[in-house]
Amino acid sequence: MVTINLTILIELGLFLFFLWGTQRFVLRPVLKNMDERDATLERDREQTEENLVKADELEHQYRREIARVRREADDEIREARQKSQQEHTDFLIAERKRAEIAIGEVRAESIAHVESQREDLLKDVPQLVSLIHDRLGIGPNGNGNQEGGAS
Repeated sequence: MVTINLTILIELGLFLFFLWGTQRFVLRPVLKNMDERDATLERDREQTEENLVKADELEHQYRREIARVRREADDEIREARQKSQQEHTDFLIAERKRAEIAIGEVRAESIAHVESQREDLLKDVPQLVSLIHDRLGIGPNGNGNQEGGAS
């Protein structure tokens, strides 16, 4: 059987005082800190989820923007190539025309030169014929005095 005496009552009082002090000065602040920590963690989780949603939206937006910029760049490159090819074609056509004009001038000069040479040669033909006749010993009417014997 348990006897209740003053010592037990004092020990019970001190123990209750100890429990009250522990709860008041230790457990409450620890529990308060744990509750604050849980609340902070929950806020951080919510903020993280919001940030992830925003990040996904931004990523999609940036991907669309990058795709648009790439399409524009491809269009500009295509236009530049077409312009360059057109300029090259125009240059070749202009050079071909210039070359044809130069060829035409050279041909005209050549034809004029050939005609002048032909006229000069035609002027000299009678002299050349008489020179050939003289060297071959053929007379003016085609009768030749053939010197030397028959072989």
